[in-house]
Formats: sequence, structure tokens, C-alpha cells
Amino acid sequence: MVQEKTKPTRERRYRLKTEVLIRERLKRGWSQEEFAERLGVSKGMGSFLERDEKVTPKTIQKIAALLDLKIEEFVEILPL
Repeated sequence: MVQEKTKPTRERRYRLKTEVLIRERLKRGWSQEEFAERLGVSKGMGSFLERDEKVTPKTIQKIAALLDLKIEEFVEILPL
């Protein structure tokens, strides 16, 4: 019997608190497009953020700086 080689998977270990992102964006009167522009990401990425799609640590840092939030205010660390 031949064993298949499997690639290790990298599971996401965090979840964006999308309700916080939406609340903060609306509090500032920004559209998704303006939020994305201010972050320096594509318009589509702006909407991905609010659907908890995969984002890079670099984008998380940009969000924290732009919204003047601590990362733990909008990112939940999941257990292993």
C-alpha cells in the first residue's frame, strides 16, 4: 500500500471581528471603497475584510494603525 504524501496545511489561527471593522468604518463615515483606499488595498479587499476573509499580518497592522485600534480589539486569536 502506497501512502499519499500530504502537504501540511496552515490553518488560520485568528478571526477578524468584522462587526468592529464595520462599526469603526461607519463611525468615520467611510464607504468600503474609501476604507480600502485609505488602507492602500484594492476595493475588493475592503469588502473581504468585512467578510472575515484571509488577510495578511501586514494588512492587520495597517488596519490597527488606520483605525487607531489595538490588534486584539478587532482580531480574535483562536486556540490551536
